[in-house]
Amino acid sequence: MQTLSRLTCAWSAATLLAGTVLLLGTSTACGARGGGDTTATTPTPVVGSVRISPATATLDPGATARFTAEIRQADGSLLPGVSVGWSTSSPGIATVDSAGSVRAVAGGIATVTALAGGQTGTATVHVRDVYDLDARGVPAILTHGYIDPGPIQQISRFRSGVGHDYADSVESCRSMKHYFMPFANADWSSIAIFAPASGIVTDIKPETTFGSQVQIAPAALTAMTIVIFHVVPDGGITVGASVTAGQRLGRHVGSQTMSDVAVRIETPGGSRLVSYFDALTDAAFDVYRARGATREALVLPRADRDANPLTCTGEQFQGPGTLGNWVFLN
Repeated sequence: MQTLSRLTCAWSAATLLAGTVLLLGTSTACGARGGGDTTATTPTPVVGSVRISPATATLDPGATARFTAEIRQADGSLLPGVSVGWSTSSPGIATVDSAGSVRAVAGGIATVTALAGGQTGTATVHVRDVYDLDARGVPAILTHGYIDPGPIQQISRFRSGVGHDYADSVESCRSMKHYFMPFANADWSSIAIFAPASGIVTDIKPETTFGSQVQIAPAALTAMTIVIFHVVPDGGITVGASVTAGQRLGRHVGSQTMSDVAVRIETPGGSRLVSYFDALTDAAFDVYRARGATREALVLPRADRDANPLTCTGEQFQGPGTLGNWVFLN
């Protein structure tokens, strides 16, 4: 039987070679025992998703960062060895090479894209600009309030003795942010939190106390960072997400703590803190003006605080000081 099978195989092959029509896609094979050997075709893996890590990076001009692309199939399994193409939306802000290495060029916000198997993933690069605060003053670029003011009863003054020491490299032992105290009968956990300006979410950090700290870099001035404390972010508010002025970010964590906000600006001399209210546009400040507040009342001048210093142990104030710390709204 084995001999007959071999002869039949040889005859078939000879017939094909002699001029029998061979259909493409059809194969004839003979085994030593007369069985058919088939060659299995492995399906080409299909890319289901591309994810870049980290999702965002904040860099100073001239600095570099390495991004990596995680490629997965549709079923979620990792797919190694896939060729990745890299590009950037704004080479004048940040460049990227074929290995995913990003170099910051100038202040601004750029999107880095990784392309693999027809799928793309993106990450955001925030290149910090430098703003001459001493020469130009605080830029009023925040076009929307960060918090619903309706339930707010009182607001701490910039450089107050409320909370804890929060200062920059130029000043010390003073609270250079604002605390917002709601009315006692308000539902603190339902108070909405908003983006004060259009830009990107550069970081979300769990607080050591309650909720998360959300940081936003405004597109209008990448030298600025807005820091909002004790937030429960909404779904979709993630690191690298783009936000628009007035967009809801989430809600205040609850009555465990007040809501507070800080504004930081990168200057030629280093990072500085400024009053959130000085950074608001006139239109955005109108709601507070209508309730009896003034920008001047909400900010303790540096000279006044220097003349009436607080005492600190670590970050803790040893007392509230002799200057008024609060502005009460009508």
